[in-house]
Amino acid sequence: MLLLIWQVSFALRYKSFALLPSEKLPTLTVVIPAYNEGSQVLDTVRSIMASNYPKDRLQVICVDDGSKDDTWLWINAAYNEFEGGITIIKQPYNQGKRAALMAGFDKATGDVIVTIDSDSEVLPDTLANMASPFVADQRIGSVAGHVRVLNLKSGIIPKFLKYPSPVLLILFAPDKAYMAGYSVHRGTFRLPDIRTYAFA
Repeated sequence: MLLLIWQVSFALRYKSFALLPSEKLPTLTVVIPAYNEGSQVLDTVRSIMASNYPKDRLQVICVDDGSKDDTWLWINAAYNEFEGGITIIKQPYNQGKRAALMAGFDKATGDVIVTIDSDSEVLPDTLANMASPFVADQRIGSVAGHVRVLNLKSGIIPKFLKYPSPVLLILFAPDKAYMAGYSVHRGTFRLPDIRTYAFA
């Protein structure tokens, strides 16, 4: 019951942010951790590279976390397709998603860091919508996007994701002082003595 009240309070305090013009958007790094994703990782990179985020402010990093299938070949295909426009990293063995993310963060140069799973795709304005709140309000510490699941028929987890629920979010401050995950709904809220968090 308390969880439901907590979630409703987020929904009631939701505050949207206007999309900023391209020249006001911050530098942004997208980190894509991948493990045994095969060809899907190429589709993920393509969707990011097709976004309308200014290319001179966008860095894309793809990390293979020691996959046992042909994921590394597909990551290299993405690297070649975009003529070295992405950074690729291969972990020597599977160390888990956290380690893959950290490997990407170590190479990140953006003021804002966004993580996207290697089985996900973004709409053209997703990155700009996620970056805009950081510029619009300096108190913003993290932003979470809305997830729509494409593969609803391929297992129980995608079926769970079909319904509105809290999402575990890991987003990061520009100074790379990595924040802990929070279970959140879309909305804006304040924590006592802590900066404001916005959820897009």
